[in-house]
Amino acid sequence: MNNYKFRRGITDLQIDQLVQYSKIDPAVLKFTADPIRFKDKKSAAKWLTGVTPFTLSDDKVNLVGITWFHEKPLPKREFTEEINSSDFYLTFAIRLYGKARGKGLSFEFMKKSLDKFMDSRRSLPRTLIRGGNDKNGVWVETSFDNYPTIKLSEKFGFRKVSEPDEKGKIIMIRTLL
Repeated sequence: MNNYKFRRGITDLQIDQLVQYSKIDPAVLKFTADPIRFKDKKSAAKWLTGVTPFTLSDDKVNLVGITWFHEKPLPKREFTEEINSSDFYLTFAIRLYGKARGKGLSFEFMKKSLDKFMDSRRSLPRTLIRGGNDKNGVWVETSFDNYPTIKLSEKFGFRKVSEPDEKGKIIMIRTLL
């Protein structure tokens, strides 16, 4: 990640680029709801309210990757193991675009994002943290055939806890310690 800049937040230019990627990137079009949530700048800005994004950019501040955390309950699903759904209220997503793909950046970007996000939460009063502690978990929803995301998530400690739903989406969870 040495050739890229990591930061919390997203600029207006990067929101424009996010909207553009959501319209033309084949992997984004196939595996995500980004074409809906980021259909234009207004809907992207609205969706990003209440979300904690981290961005990866090139030396010209062009967006090459984004992660985000969002307080959102675990979807109601039939799980393959017993889960206390209230322990998993944070969703996480990661995207890499264009020239950043295939360079082995995903794991480090994911780790840095999670570390920075958790550091920011540790400075909050416990009463502002859902459940009052940081030992809860995070979940990812992905397409059952999105093998790069599944492999990355497993490498990072997520485990699959559902079969594909009617849209082909699976849930993976990870406890935060």
